[in-house]
Order: sequence, then structure tokens, then C-alpha cells
Amino acid sequence: KKAVAMELPILRERGDLNAIIGRVASLPPEHQTGFAKLERAKALYAIGSYQDALRQAAGVFANAPEARQAKLLIARCYDALQNPAEAGRIYDLLADGADEAAAAARAER
Repeated sequence: KKAVAMELPILRERGDLNAIIGRVASLPPEHQTGFAKLERAKALYAIGSYQDALRQAAGVFANAPEARQAKLLIARCYDALQNPAEAGRIYDLLADGADEAAAAARAER
């Protein structure tokens, strides 16, 4: 798990989105952490695979440290998929916080 956590940011820095997508997909389920799922979801979003990004981000557990970032990405996916009502609902839920996801949600809603 630690190796993947170190590898994925390097791949992202290089802009190798397809490598991120493939690397996380190849992991056994017990190694697909919230961090790995979110990184894969971000890569899918970046290449325009919004529905796949939505599914991947939804797989981040609600109690994971990455949960709020995953919800923000889900809202962005709904925006990209022309569902502003659902995106707005999620932005509104996130906006009440005091973290980076809340600030982004307030800016994007």
C-alpha cells in the first residue's frame, strides 16, 4: 500500500493519467484504498471519462480521509454530465465545512 501511495503522485506529476488508471485497476481490492480510488477517479475525470470517474469516486468510503475530496469530484462529474441539480446538492453539503473541499464547493456552486 505504501508503494502505491508513493507511486501515484509521481505518475500524476508526470501527467501519466493512463498509468494511474491502469495501476489502480490492477491492484487487488484490499489495496484499493480511498487515496488510490480518488487518484484513479481524478485521472478518469481529467481524460473526460466522467461516468467512470463518478463510479470510482463513489467507491471511496464515507469515513475515509479522502471522502470530502471524493464528494467534490462527484459533484464535478455531475456538472460535466449535465446534472447541475445533483451537483448543486453536493456542493451545498460540502460548502458548510472549513476545509479545502468546502472552499472549492463554495466557489463552484
